Amino acid sequence: MRDGAPYVVSELLEGQTLREICAAGLAALVPDIADRTLYVCGPPGFAAVVLGAAKDLGIPRHRI
Repeated sequence: MRDGAPYVVSELLEGQTLREICAAGLAALVPDIADRTLYVCGPPGFAAVVLGAAKDLGIPRHRI
């Protein structure tokens, strides 16, 4: 955790996508993530990966 915000650092394993890593990391850090509000900030490619992971985790669009 840095400055009160959790963050994930990982590497891709064979056959994994960045979206899978992001979803697994978010779920591990914040088990009740589907009940929280998610703020996404960063370059467009990063934001697309995080938004896809959020969708995979069932976070409603109105909480993003």
